[in-house]
Amino acid sequence: MACIHKPVSPQDAVWLPPDDKSDSHIPAQRRVFCLGCGSVKYQGSDRAKKIGFFMNIISKINEQVAKENRRGVKHVKSITEVQKRLMIREMEANEIFMDPWVSTRKLQLAVFRRLLKRYCPNLTDTLIEAALMKK
Repeated sequence: MACIHKPVSPQDAVWLPPDDKSDSHIPAQRRVFCLGCGSVKYQGSDRAKKIGFFMNIISKINEQVAKENRRGVKHVKSITEVQKRLMIREMEANEIFMDPWVSTRKLQLAVFRRLLKRYCPNLTDTLIEAALMKK
């Protein structure tokens, strides 16, 4: 069961090292955590997205595949409804997609790429990257 996060007050926030280890000039950051489960809230600019964001990417990929098929390049099949449902079910089971408190978009995109490759092995890397860059 997922936690309904209750953040501590800003006065009770803890000092933690930065998420990005390349920022050596920032020794520590004040971070809010959940009173229920203890997870630390991610406060960077690379915020996690909801599942609808990734479903829109799948739609963009299908549009691109349909466009290539109309041009005569028929080497890629579109993503079927069954494949979409399987990916949605797996994203819903993964805490990375369901809990934006502890996740980053970069982590979500890495998992999403693996899902696309697992359920749609016929998609090319360039097609996937083109759809991800538009977002």
